[in-house]
Amino acid sequence: MGAFADRLGVVRSTISRMESGVNKITESTIITICRVFNVRREWLETGEGEMFEPELEDLIDRIVRERNFSPISAQFIKAVVSMDDKQLAAVYQFVQAVAQADKPDTRPAQLTEEDYAAADAVAEQARSEYLRQKEAEVKSRASPSTA
Repeated sequence: MGAFADRLGVVRSTISRMESGVNKITESTIITICRVFNVRREWLETGEGEMFEPELEDLIDRIVRERNFSPISAQFIKAVVSMDDKQLAAVYQFVQAVAQADKPDTRPAQLTEEDYAAADAVAEQARSEYLRQKEAEVKSRASPSTA
């Protein structure tokens, strides 16, 4: 009972009181037992079904088979699930960079001074042409028509 209590992070008397029915088992204790001992909650509460959750490696192997993943995918998944948060963050950044490198660059191109100068020239040409047309329209409306 002492080793069981230690693994759950509680004192022996807590386990003793739960076993004797003095204290009800708490939700957090159920969750901890399932997690620490890899026990399925349904089995713990009802005695039905499989006692243990499948091992992580078995789950990965099943997913790899069902999804027809390559052997390198299985190795990658197994490596990733054993990493700590710092390692996962580094791998995630690397994977994002690789994924982004395969995509076409969708960012707007950087414009040069020549681009701005050319745009100004085109705009000035368009402005001049527009004003010429408007002046012609005004003159044609102002002159007396010959009927």
